[in-house]
Amino acid sequence: AHAAEQKINIAWNPGSGELRLGWKVLAPMIQQTKVFLVNQEEAGLLAGVAHDQVDQAFAKLRTIVQGVAVITMGTDGSLAGDAHQAWRAGTNPVRVVDTTGAGDAFGCGFVGQYIRRPHDLPGAMKFASANSESVVQSIGAKSGLIRTMKPQQAVKVTRYLAPR
Repeated sequence: AHAAEQKINIAWNPGSGELRLGWKVLAPMIQQTKVFLVNQEEAGLLAGVAHDQVDQAFAKLRTIVQGVAVITMGTDGSLAGDAHQAWRAGTNPVRVVDTTGAGDAFGCGFVGQYIRRPHDLPGAMKFASANSESVVQSIGAKSGLIRTMKPQQAVKVTRYLAPR
């Protein structure tokens, strides 16, 4: 309520305790977010579908989030979109040393790029993926965080077409 009154944008990656509250409790808060980030399992839990039904979960989140819904899917990439457009990002083959912090690295990379260029979702996804892929190649949650992306770190991003 305070954020809405002050016109403050919210990026939210809810924790497991919050997710256990369920769709009915969280939906009014999700509606107020500018960027809502969850992984594939969390999206399924929240949307009330199996974790492998990511398209259905993504569709449900996109209808309620005021801004951008983002679902990470590990080595299967990520989805990001609003009510009008959506994108699917792939991944690069990297040597994984430690997955600690991979999701957080993706989230902060996405939000940082989205703040810089709010109309460039593919660019935010590319940077987020590069940041996450860099982190998993080191031990720890912060080792490997990037400030800039090298061209070879860019993942392929394509327009997402929902299955019928």
